[in-house]
Amino acid sequence: MITFWVDAPGVPLMERYLGTVTSDLAARFRIRTYAELSDVMCVNRGAHVFAALDQLPPDAREAVAALYDVLVREVPRQALLNDPRRARRRHDLLQAAFADGTNTFRARRATESLAGARFPVFIREDAGHDGPLTRLLDTPDVVSRALVSLRARGFPARDLLVVELCDLSVKGAFTGAHADREGLFRTASAYKVGDDVIPAHLLRGHHWMLKWSESDHDRQAMCEHLAYVVGNPHDAWIRRIFSLAGIDYGRIDYGVGDGTLQ
Repeated sequence: MITFWVDAPGVPLMERYLGTVTSDLAARFRIRTYAELSDVMCVNRGAHVFAALDQLPPDAREAVAALYDVLVREVPRQALLNDPRRARRRHDLLQAAFADGTNTFRARRATESLAGARFPVFIREDAGHDGPLTRLLDTPDVVSRALVSLRARGFPARDLLVVELCDLSVKGAFTGAHADREGLFRTASAYKVGDDVIPAHLLRGHHWMLKWSESDHDRQAMCEHLAYVVGNPHDAWIRRIFSLAGIDYGRIDYGVGDGTLQ
């Protein structure tokens, strides 16, 4: 039995996923929420995946860590994916990646000074997974106005990040939102499940923020995608970043430049 731990919003997502697989496979999963945690709960001795840890407040993460400590004594370590005390949130991971030279760009909390920031920047959530909340912003004043607007819309300042754009476009000058006609952006995505790295996709397009629906789908782009998925060319780098993140199970999205990964 695989127990998959999520926050409440994650339940329908997992149910939707299990509806796409065979009944035999679905029967091996049990979805549980962190809201169920208590001193008298029963847990199985199979594998446990702790997902959505970045959605939990500190006190809830401590409760999950206490459960993890109990399970460490009951099941093999390799059957426990994502130690709540090791898993970094987005801000902490980006800070660590900048500090060790992996990344050439910085991410600041919205409550921090922008002194020394490299523009343009964009704003996104620390815990959210919906991508940028703004267009590219060119000056501190524009950033300040954007933050006021986001807070008015209900986004807490403590969960907002100001992230420097890392321009990895190939053969072209960056012009505010797009690479030029010859320039291309590439972004890749991969999963890690225990000891396995599973490439997901390589996207190519002219916009700095790439999604599958908005990327190129011509023959060359699809050949690049297939070569990436089959060849897994960044396996060692991906493993290092997951180790830096303290994550055993999860997904990474990263930029691919001319010999540069960010």
